[in-house]
Order: sequence, then structure tokens, then C-alpha cells
Amino acid sequence: MNLSDDGWIEETPGAEAPMVNIAQLKNGNIGVNLSKIDTEGKITQLKFVEIEFEASDSSMTEVAASVEYPGFIPLDFQVTDLGSGSDLYMGEGLQDHISTGGGDDKIMSAGGDDVVVVQGQGDVEVDTGLGDDRVIVEDGWSGTLLVKNGAGSNILEIGGNQEDIDVDIVDGKVEVTTGNGSTITIDEQHSLNTQTGLVEISDKGFEYIKIDGYDDQGLLHEGEDAYSTYIVLGSNDANYLVASQPDDAEDNDEVYVGAVMALISLS
Repeated sequence: MNLSDDGWIEETPGAEAPMVNIAQLKNGNIGVNLSKIDTEGKITQLKFVEIEFEASDSSMTEVAASVEYPGFIPLDFQVTDLGSGSDLYMGEGLQDHISTGGGDDKIMSAGGDDVVVVQGQGDVEVDTGLGDDRVIVEDGWSGTLLVKNGAGSNILEIGGNQEDIDVDIVDGKVEVTTGNGSTITIDEQHSLNTQTGLVEISDKGFEYIKIDGYDDQGLLHEGEDAYSTYIVLGSNDANYLVASQPDDAEDNDEVYVGAVMALISLS
């Protein structure tokens, strides 16, 4: 990473990636925090600058600068890459980005809009806590995964060819068997609306399960043929399900509603 004469950050291929955070401080000034992320995901503080902004003439004055991070600006994500062994990780009330790396891991990411990437081989437990969380199961992962969410808009992405994915309800929990025979168990996916008598996706469930499209030869559709399927997953009982356009959906993507019997609301 190089800092050029004009102040722009030039990223060198293969080098450490920069991270810049800008936020308004409690005193009304603007804080700019510059960090770097190395190839192992470790974040290192480089410089913090406090800037006073004068709205009348749009001028900016540097008030103070330090190498030490003063704690005013939270990083966009607290990045953690776990190793291939068995790990216990407990997050904080920040936006966590956690990669499991393999092994029998137990992840509790706490509050914040977190991303948990499940990798390698192992028996994994993930509790994302409150927030709009995303759990990504990488292509090639094998083992068992138990997922518990807090309230929020939660998404599950399953990588690899999942054309033969199987879904069942076992002991009140959703059990997904992936294309390679691994098992993903989702706790509290559904809740009963006592007023309507219908089962709904709970605020702790996954709004969608996202899988990518593959052709008959087992090859990933790419380019203009690429698409993803967003599955709205109901129960074996009478359901009331809401299917809306996912925020990150592309033109070719599709929404699939899966349930034995359901009233469906489209938005």
C-alpha cells in the first residue's frame, strides 16, 4: 500500500488492503481512521486524524493526529480468521466478519450485523445474536452445522451445487441436507401466530436460503446465464409466508417458496 503525493491511497497487487473509516465525533468534528488488513485478516491501526469542518466556507482544518486508535470510530467489520483447529469465539457488539477455517468450532458473534463464513470440515455451532446477519457456507464444506439467530433480517447462503438439496423438519427444527450429504440444522426458523393459527418465519429465522444455479453437468452457471435461487422456507404445517424481492437479487434470480400448504404474500 502506497500513499501518493496527492493523498490518494494506491493499492499494490498482493499487498495489504487499506481500510478507511469516516465518522462524526461526539464533539461535532470529523474523524478519519486509516487501518490496514494483512493477508491473515489482522487489522493494524495506521493513523487517526481529527478534522474540524467549517460549513460557511467548506474549509477543513486538522485538529489532531495520532497513530493510536482513540476509539471514536468503530471499524466496519471486526475481521477474524480462525484456524483449522477447534475454536471457541465470542464476538462483541460490533459488526463481526468471522471465517471458521475448519474444525469443530463454536461461534457466538453477539450483536451487530455479522457475517459468518463456515469453511473446511468440522462440526460447527453458530449463534449470530441480534442483528441482520448472514451465514455463508462455502463450497467444499462438510460436517454438521447448527445455526441459532437473534432477531433480524437473516440470510443463509449455501455454496456449491445444491440441485439435490433436501429439507426436512426434525424435532421442530429445519434440517437441510446439502449436496455432499452434510447437515445444516436451523433452530427457531418458524413460529406460530396464535391469532391466525398459521406458522410464519420467525424473527430469528432466515428470510431466505440462497443457492447458486448449476447446469445438468454440475457446472456453475456463469455470465449471462448466472442466477441464484432465494428459498423462502416454510414448515410442514399451514403457513403464512412473505416473499419479497431480495435486496441483492439480480435480473436472472428467482424466489422459490417451499411449504406443504401456505398462504403467500408477494411484495
